Amino acid sequence: MTDRKNLAGTADLFAASYTTFKNNLKTYVLLGLLVALPYTLLSFLGQYYFGSNFNIEELKKDPNFVKLVVGYGVANLLAMIVTSLASLATIYFTHKQVSENYQTSLLNVLMTVFDKLPAFIWLSVLATAWMFGGLLLFIIPGVILMVRLSLWAYVLVVEELLGLDALVRSRSLVKGYTTEAFVSW
Repeated sequence: MTDRKNLAGTADLFAASYTTFKNNLKTYVLLGLLVALPYTLLSFLGQYYFGSNFNIEELKKDPNFVKLVVGYGVANLLAMIVTSLASLATIYFTHKQVSENYQTSLLNVLMTVFDKLPAFIWLSVLATAWMFGGLLLFIIPGVILMVRLSLWAYVLVVEELLGLDALVRSRSLVKGYTTEAFVSW
């Protein structure tokens, strides 16, 4: 695990990030499209089929209502998986570029992170449940939990911790820096 005292300064991080982005613009554009495209297509399909005047009562009268709802739900799930994979690939690729000057293709990055996808989805469910629980208590504890758990995806990729270990590690990285993390979040 990385000790916070040995982390690079902000100027160094910005310089490394800019250089990485500049040298790999094509890969980042493709990853950005992978993140945005599924939900954009889903939105257009929904708009095309349901129209701009969406009325649930009218839709319930359609004999294919259940098929539509299930199909839209499955499409939404697939879009979430593709988006999660692309997000995870972006984190992994950037980490490897900055730390090891990693040179590879987008396809290799996607294949490498594909096995982390179930852990990524499970951690997003766990983190969301914790954050939602904090919001149910009061707004402020929920926001504090959101900020403290905000690094779980990075912990999964960089330190390869899973489940509650990743959430606890995220909290420990942000603890003492909650205000700074909130401002940068």
